[in-house]
Amino acid sequence: MRNYCLTAAMCMAVTTPCAAATSTATAATIAGIFASAKPGDLITLSGEFAGLTLADRDFGTTGIKIGAWGATFRGTVNLRNLVGVSWRGGSFAVEALGRTQRAMSIYKSARIIIDMPSIGGDGGGQGIIAQSSSAITVKNGSYRQLRIGIGYTDIATGTISGNVFTAMSSDGINITGASSRVTASANRCQLPEPSEGAHPDCIQLWSDTGKPQLRDITLTNNRVYGATQGINLFDRGGVRIVITNNIVATSYPQGIACYLCDASRITGNVVTTEPGARWRTMINGTGVGLVISGNSVGLKP
Repeated sequence: MRNYCLTAAMCMAVTTPCAAATSTATAATIAGIFASAKPGDLITLSGEFAGLTLADRDFGTTGIKIGAWGATFRGTVNLRNLVGVSWRGGSFAVEALGRTQRAMSIYKSARIIIDMPSIGGDGGGQGIIAQSSSAITVKNGSYRQLRIGIGYTDIATGTISGNVFTAMSSDGINITGASSRVTASANRCQLPEPSEGAHPDCIQLWSDTGKPQLRDITLTNNRVYGATQGINLFDRGGVRIVITNNIVATSYPQGIACYLCDASRITGNVVTTEPGARWRTMINGTGVGLVISGNSVGLKP
């Protein structure tokens, strides 16, 4: 319910909120509360949600806040055609959702922040997938036993930072399509559990056929450990791709790769091969104006 403050001057207008409202919403009440929310409001979600769709609202530069610390989700949270939403917390279970189902889907939205989600699966399913949107931030999350943790497709300006991916069956992060001005920093991939036939990468990028290439992508201070490939752009290249100051200690051959990467640089990275690995972990790249320098590549001490 909304909280209102009353002063003597407001006694004749008790239905007018004096400031941002704070509401608590359950699965039964969230639709109505969200429909009437105003910029600056805080909505606290409580209880279990089979799924949730929040759509078609513009909260301007002020935005609204959604606190999901006390909520669990067993279906997809869909954020559609939204502007100005800051989401914190939430426990997501995707065990029964299958290979392509998602914990959270963001589509045609802007100025969305997702902070500290906890998402777990059984080796299939996806975490947070954002498409055709701008100014998207996903940070400080925990992702366990998923096929893909975070995916950005056709994102114009975005950040992926401080996330931890554990026992992923394929990829931690995908950045694809015609995405631009995206930074992935201080993320960690650990204890991977690639499924049979998987092509695992901590961070994988590609440009889609028929779209502009990826451009202005920065991948920095990430950490990659175990039976996976590291940070790689394989298909159709990109422009101004920066891969710097990452640590990759794996047992797969492509530690860092950037093919057809023009005006790009791979610098200051440390790449090592795990003891007993079948392949030597390396740095590879091609492109006009690609700089590869100041990296350390060797066997793990």
